[in-house]
This record gives sequence, C-alpha cells and structure tokens, in this order.
Amino acid sequence: MQLESLERAAFSAWPAYEQQELNGVVLRFSEGYTKRANSANVLDLNNWQYPELAAQTEDFFKERQQPSIFRIPSFVAAQEFDQYLAERGYQYLDKSLVMQRQLQRQDIELKAIVQKTASEWLASFVALSNAELGRQQAHLAILERVKDKINYAVLIEEGEEVACGIAVVHNHSLGIFDLVTSAHHRRKGYAKQLLDSLHQWGVSAGANNSYLQVVANNDPAIALYEKLGYAESYHYWYRIKG
Repeated sequence: MQLESLERAAFSAWPAYEQQELNGVVLRFSEGYTKRANSANVLDLNNWQYPELAAQTEDFFKERQQPSIFRIPSFVAAQEFDQYLAERGYQYLDKSLVMQRQLQRQDIELKAIVQKTASEWLASFVALSNAELGRQQAHLAILERVKDKINYAVLIEEGEEVACGIAVVHNHSLGIFDLVTSAHHRRKGYAKQLLDSLHQWGVSAGANNSYLQVVANNDPAIALYEKLGYAESYHYWYRIKG
C-alpha cells in the first residue's frame, strides 16, 4: 500500500471535525483532541513557499483558538521545511512510528470480544486508562464521525474488563487505535489476545493489511507489535509553535 494512501486511510479512521486540503497539505481540526486530528499534515510541499504555508496554517489555527501544529511524515521530502519551522520557533515533538503488517485468516483460538457502542466503549476506555474525563466529549465526537466499518472492542476475562481497542477498516486497511490494557492486568497477554481477535474481525470485514501508530519511545508496545508481525513503514513527528 502506498504510504500516502495509508495516511489517508488513517484520516478516514480518525475523522476530524473540520478538514481542508491545501495543495498537498491537509488541515485538520477537532476541538483540540489529539494532535493528529488538530494539525497541518504535510503530504506534498511542491506547490508551496514556506512562509506562505506557515502563515496560512497559523491563521487557520488562530481562528480556531488552537496552537499551530505541523505533522510531518518521513516519506515527504521536508528536511528544509522542518528546518524552516525550527528557525521560526516551532518545537520538535513526539516522533511516532507507523507500523504495518499483512493480514490473512488464521485458524487459531480467539478470545471473545464484546462489541459496544461508541459511548459504551468510551466508558470502558476511561475506566481502563484513567483518561481525563473532561476531554472525552471531543473523543466521542471523533468516534461518532467514523463512516467506515468499526469495532469498538472490549476484552473481558472472568467477568472483568481488562483491555479495549478500536479497529476501523478503510479501503482494505485495518487501523488499530486506542489500545489500552488495565494497569492491573498488563504483561498477561491480553493486548495480544485482543489484537488477534481484531485482526480476524478485520479480515472478515475485507482488510488485507493492518496498521497502527505508536510513540517511538514506547519500547514495550513496539516489542509487542513486532512480535505480532508489525514492522515500521515510516515515522512522523510534530512541530508545534512555541
């Protein structure tokens, strides 16, 4: 799968409240919830002068009372632009990996997962992750905007919710998001069990590959994903105006 197509699959799976395309740069705004849904995503710089792009992006986010953020994938030739942003006072932040693997149907025993509604799943996510309640309305709004096939999944062990995650299929690509295991149940294989089940659900929904995004310094998660057959396809980072 071409990398720009993978980016666009992720945009569809994590839809912004507002999205505009400006000559290869995708401006996304979602009330400030997650940087990937509140940033200028650089896919092509060929039609831009750097000062013009920076000014238009800063105006876009200023009108929405948000900081100006660029998200820059490694497959874009953006070294000079990245340096320009640094000189303009933008801070480098949160290098993250996009990892990918192929999918096929497997004859393995799968743990049963409970499929919930968006609001039901979000309650499980908050309980498992201790997420800040005040930000969850914007989170819920993103989930309810998804138009693709989606699975709000929770893994239950002996009557207790132990892990949760979201899977979205867009153009044969299965995106995995918001994967969380309860702090009391980590290192017990629950994340693997949940992912195995989501992979097979994805195959049933027409997916032939899977991708996920993970912060580059999250070594335990990366080790798990590599064990499950994921490998880095590219990485990205943010520049946020100081």
